[in-house]
Amino acid sequence: MRNPTNESSNNNFSPIKIFFMSSLIGIKRTFLGFPIEYPCENVRVRLQASPTMNFSYSFIKSILINEGISGFYKGGLLTFGKSILRQTYLNPTQVYFKIAYGKILPPDVNNRFPDIKNLFAGFTMASLSALILSPLERLKTVLITRNSQSLPLQVHGYKSSYKFFFKGTSSYYLKSIVSWSTFLVAEERIRKLVKFYFIPSANETTLLPFPYLLLVGVLGGGISLLFTSPLETITTQIQKADSKQSATIRSTYYSLVQNHGYKVLYAGWKPKFLLYLLTTIYSSAAIQETELLYLGQDKRNNDVPQAKLKISFFSNQSRDHSVHTDHDKDLSEKNKNNI
Repeated sequence: MRNPTNESSNNNFSPIKIFFMSSLIGIKRTFLGFPIEYPCENVRVRLQASPTMNFSYSFIKSILINEGISGFYKGGLLTFGKSILRQTYLNPTQVYFKIAYGKILPPDVNNRFPDIKNLFAGFTMASLSALILSPLERLKTVLITRNSQSLPLQVHGYKSSYKFFFKGTSSYYLKSIVSWSTFLVAEERIRKLVKFYFIPSANETTLLPFPYLLLVGVLGGGISLLFTSPLETITTQIQKADSKQSATIRSTYYSLVQNHGYKVLYAGWKPKFLLYLLTTIYSSAAIQETELLYLGQDKRNNDVPQAKLKISFFSNQSRDHSVHTDHDKDLSEKNKNNI
């Protein structure tokens, strides 16, 4: 499969246009996904903040009875703004850093360690996220877990508002490194495997159809959840409204394990997996579209092949999933004309 970095010379878009167009792609994903995704995130924070609770029908019912539907969107306005801010820089830069590190690193290193550019890109994206988003994540967690309905801007006991808003930044940064690295590595590898096994004629510009994006979301989300969930639980415990000022990653980890066992590190994994599934599908689709921009192509152009899944239930091939692309059809028509 060709490397997108080798196609940079064919790029017809300016860097500013690529940034603007890919930002719009990411923002569009936020508008589409937020109404469904945020209730999952809200429930995840509640479960990780209170490890004794279990994800069950009675738990969801208690939120509905005590707080109504709006309870699932507590802190949602802040998170929506955070998501818009995040997508403004996230979607363009996550692909840019992958391509940039692919160019900077020696070819021998890229060939021997194909995932190293994703690891460097994950580290860079985590650094940006920790600096820009950690205070907003802290405030969102406080809004969801606070008992009082008043806005918790009182920072009693803290020497400065800086320490209040940046509390838990170190654990959030560590979680972001693991999350971004595992996502970028897993998403790219799984997407390539899906194309290799299910769409043999696909190239780097072939857009995956929804069933395959769903497969990428399930596998990528599961892998990311496995590595990220413990650090996310620790971060939520540190950033929640009633946490101790002296809480650290080490002390929080030992306290959770001693009081609740190791399984508590995966508290809230069910809504988190659903959230990962949704975000990975959206993110994988956005990455595909953004990579096309860096290749100098637009999704709306007719020369970009779109994979189509065709399943016949009434033929001898009913057991096979035959996948064709528009590109293949064009080639077949040309071959007929030549004959």
